Amino acid sequence: MKVLRVVGISISCSLLLFGCGQKKEVQVEGANVTNAKLVKSFYDDVQNNTSSELRIKTIHSNGTDPTRTKLEFEKGEIVYTAIGSEDSPNTVIHCSSFNKRSEGSKTAYFLTGCSNTNSKSAVIPVVDLEDK
Repeated sequence: MKVLRVVGISISCSLLLFGCGQKKEVQVEGANVTNAKLVKSFYDDVQNNTSSELRIKTIHSNGTDPTRTKLEFEKGEIVYTAIGSEDSPNTVIHCSSFNKRSEGSKTAYFLTGCSNTNSKSAVIPVVDLEDK
């Protein structure tokens, strides 16, 4: 069982034309995260449109070098980009949806609708959670 290890969190606020824009950034290591609250809060922010800019950087093990896959979710005109994949570590992939699926006590957060010719990267898992 892997334990959540937060590599870095930064929250900044800058004055914009329409007020204060908030930027959150988090990095999580490990394919399995036992505490779902951190990722769930970002997912809820995206779904509820509660921040002007939201970015998540997630490093997960994909069977090769776990540092090769970095996912960035940008809030605003919601753009999801995946940098790197199992076969093309330097490819930038654009995805259309940030989703979750629950089965029993497990919830998986993942990206879908990704523009990549490699079908193995059509669905990019973010985390496989053991509890909600």
